Amino acid sequence: FGRGMRFVRNDHYWGLDDLGEQLPYLDSLEIDFFTSDEALLAAFRLQTVDAASIPTDFNVFEEFEALASVDLQVVPGPEYDHIAFEFGTGRFDVNGNSLAESRDFREFVARSLDRETTVQQVTSGYIPALDTVVGMSWPAASSAGWEAFTFDENIQRQLISAAVSDLDREEAAAHFTTTSGLERTQVAGVLVEQLSATGVAVALELLEVGEFFRGRVIPGEFDIAEWAWRASPGPVGAVADLEERFLTLPEDDGYNFYRWGAAGSAASETAEDVQLRIAELDAILDLAVLRTNLEEIDALLAENVVVIPLFGAPNAAATWAGTFEGFEHVAAFPDTWNAAHWYRSRG
Repeated sequence: FGRGMRFVRNDHYWGLDDLGEQLPYLDSLEIDFFTSDEALLAAFRLQTVDAASIPTDFNVFEEFEALASVDLQVVPGPEYDHIAFEFGTGRFDVNGNSLAESRDFREFVARSLDRETTVQQVTSGYIPALDTVVGMSWPAASSAGWEAFTFDENIQRQLISAAVSDLDREEAAAHFTTTSGLERTQVAGVLVEQLSATGVAVALELLEVGEFFRGRVIPGEFDIAEWAWRASPGPVGAVADLEERFLTLPEDDGYNFYRWGAAGSAASETAEDVQLRIAELDAILDLAVLRTNLEEIDALLAENVVVIPLFGAPNAAATWAGTFEGFEHVAAFPDTWNAAHWYRSRG
């Protein structure tokens, strides 16, 4: 391995466990840094290390999952993919018949995707579909609002018919843009197939990452798109992410690439109400009150189908079961977050 660090027990550490016993349990802890995934995996297989962060490789997941002596923990990572809609006028540059301003159309897309089945395919069954945005930062504030949008062909047809009629469009058409990676190509394939099955004319555009962001996302020249955000951890992170991504526009150094609530954009009235609540979050000092407000905002984002969360990128760690205990893998924090509670059960 490359470099490492060794930590020794602080006998004067303030922490106690639930039984009043002094923490940490271990006398010492060594952390090794490896120069490659291959070297890290080799060390873990040889039990040179007791615990390891595991690279995202479904073949490796399956290998360790089959071993009774290994405790594999796969959780949704802080990076999460989502479907985005453009509310600004740039969407008409790629789709003159864009329906993105219609809430019926956005719900139609959410129900057409059959997210649970799609995510199971994309992540080989290791990660469930997301039903929250805020909850990626602070799980306690999740509204689970998107779980209501189940796959339903009858409702789909009603929704798309209403959207086309209300907006007086010439045809039901959509333009879907994303990057050309394997996972997003899989999602794109499912979305195009499902939308086409209900009579929607879908144009698919797969771009390299740089071209996608510079040419489509940042200038707001997309109709429907897919990309990933990284959730900032905790209550403060949840507030910051909402402000940056749903409130502050790119020209003001924000990341509201959806142009949701921008002057002249679609759905501005609904956006104004929710954005006002987001702007007021910084003034809330009571954690319980903040949690309630975040949960309600999460529910409003779902109710208005502003975006459609898909899945958190699989994030894994493994330990040798029966010899090393207390390890709990939480993707939003370093793996040593609860190191004071680690202990050896044998040897």
